[in-house]
Amino acid sequence: MQTIIFALLSLVIIAVMYWVIVPRWVKRYRTVHVEGLDSILEGTARRVEIKMKESSSVNAFSLPGGTILVTSALLAQSNDEILAAVAHELGHISRKHHLKGFIVTGMLISSAILALGYLGYLAGAFLILFSFLFQRFLSRRFEFEADSYATTLVGRESYSNLLMKYESSGEGRSILSTHPTVWERLKKI
Repeated sequence: MQTIIFALLSLVIIAVMYWVIVPRWVKRYRTVHVEGLDSILEGTARRVEIKMKESSSVNAFSLPGGTILVTSALLAQSNDEILAAVAHELGHISRKHHLKGFIVTGMLISSAILALGYLGYLAGAFLILFSFLFQRFLSRRFEFEADSYATTLVGRESYSNLLMKYESSGEGRSILSTHPTVWERLKKI
């Protein structure tokens, strides 16, 4: 019984982190306007809020609830690059990757805890390893889907240019990476 309670409690903690703490944390950042965002949102029926975080790295990421956090370094790039990065994050929001990731993570963590409690350490350790690797697979799949979505909003050329410009030489080369290589991504779009 304690194992079941612990598994359920872990789900509640993850949910609170995901949908309460992170959205409140991001409110401290300044809302910014991205030129041309309205035109790419036109056919999507989406409303998003863009927030800026001071950082020297060019990056953007989406959060549950439709907020996209962009770095100040990204905002210093060309408007095409900014829109391509935001379109990718819109793909994560549109495809509900946050919710799907939460559900899968919750199921995997609960299963691992239950396996540890009822089947023993070996089964629990195997399930934890499987969960970790499966989440990496799922994350890469989500990246491909968000890439495809971005391509429909800003065009293949604009999005490909963004990927090529910020290609990291080590990105995606490890089984532990959450992102596929740029070359894999370019082949899929």
